[in-house]
Amino acid sequence: MSELVEDMQKDYDNVKVSENDNLIVLLRRIEQRENIMGVREQVIKS
Repeated sequence: MSELVEDMQKDYDNVKVSENDNLIVLLRRIEQRENIMGVREQVIKS
């Protein structure tokens, strides 16, 4: 029984890690978009 619980815990940990990775990827994409928009705004102003 305990082995099953340990396997489930490992799976859960893996899911948590992959969710965090996805969040990090999304945040990086958002940052890149903001940087691109910021550059466009600077070009328009100048």
